[in-house]
Amino acid sequence: MPALLIERNSDLPAVMRVGSEPVSSATLEAWEKLLRQTIPCAESLVPPWLLVAVLLLRAESANPRDAEVMYAEAEQWIDLSMAADVARSATWQARRIDVDLCRVKRQKGAARLLSLRGMPSRHAQALARGEPSVLFAWVDVLAFWAECQFGDAALARYAEAEAICVRLCEFPSSADAAQLRRAEILRRRATIEQGGARLKSLDTAQTLLDLLYERVPSADSALAIAVTALARGNVLPPEQAKEAYSHALMHAFMAEAEPSLRAESLQCRLAVQWAYENLPGMPVQSDVAISLTTRLEALRVQHPETVQRMAQIHLRNADFARAAELCENAWRNGQATPALLATWRDICRQWTSVSNSPDQLAVQQRAMRQLSIASAMR
Repeated sequence: MPALLIERNSDLPAVMRVGSEPVSSATLEAWEKLLRQTIPCAESLVPPWLLVAVLLLRAESANPRDAEVMYAEAEQWIDLSMAADVARSATWQARRIDVDLCRVKRQKGAARLLSLRGMPSRHAQALARGEPSVLFAWVDVLAFWAECQFGDAALARYAEAEAICVRLCEFPSSADAAQLRRAEILRRRATIEQGGARLKSLDTAQTLLDLLYERVPSADSALAIAVTALARGNVLPPEQAKEAYSHALMHAFMAEAEPSLRAESLQCRLAVQWAYENLPGMPVQSDVAISLTTRLEALRVQHPETVQRMAQIHLRNADFARAAELCENAWRNGQATPALLATWRDICRQWTSVSNSPDQLAVQQRAMRQLSIASAMR
């Protein structure tokens, strides 16, 4: 798997991380060096655009002071490029919002909320012009802002983001992307809703996505359909859930053909498999689940919920050592959620109830020590 995917056939190409692991600093530094050498004699603004992407990627793993230096330089390149590229100034302004959001994401607690509250005034002029690229960037801000809040405050941010998506659907050039984004906002909003409100949001999102895929099939919309259908299945009665999970699985298979979406598609397939097997009367298909888990381990997926599910599958197959190792690695990577720690405790509890060879006993005791340390550090 490549580290990054760079969009082709675009004047200002998108740069996307393919795997879940950070891109190596050596790779980013080498790329940055080449771009800096290219910029003085470049005949287009692609090199500074890519340099901004590199600076943002490097800032992710930098210490706060170095990260701020990188954000400031990225903003300087954006300002210089915007002045020289008036025709695409909205695209550069959207990138400036991206940089601002990256900076905010590194902050914590009250400082983060204070920065978010200051963003509307910082970008008021650009937002007032209503250019699609700027509005899409602002939807990202509102979605993150909603995740930082609770209850009605979070719902208000999601409602604002959805309203912008509806507005963007009026632009023919952005209608498809806006429909996809609106469905994602509805799905994320459903995670904090209850009962009928949650199901209504998911049903609306599913309808939007199915219509979009029927009109313009793509791997992105296939994955969105799969993830949304999985979420619907999780709140539907068993018989309806089976249909939703089948719909999710079919589209996850389709999305998997796109290399940049393979890890996410496999995670969705594993989640569907686990949910389906936990429906009343459904058989356990251990071979399928283990195969998916093995592939995800090879891709070094680190999403806490996925890692927990992988550990549960190894536990179900009595591979206690591998299950415990996954939990320990997640803890060492800073991904030990309460649910994952609970699964780790269950692994160790069941492990102590079976007989072990001396070598296995030593591994078991080490796993239990690491669990005790991880639990104490929560």
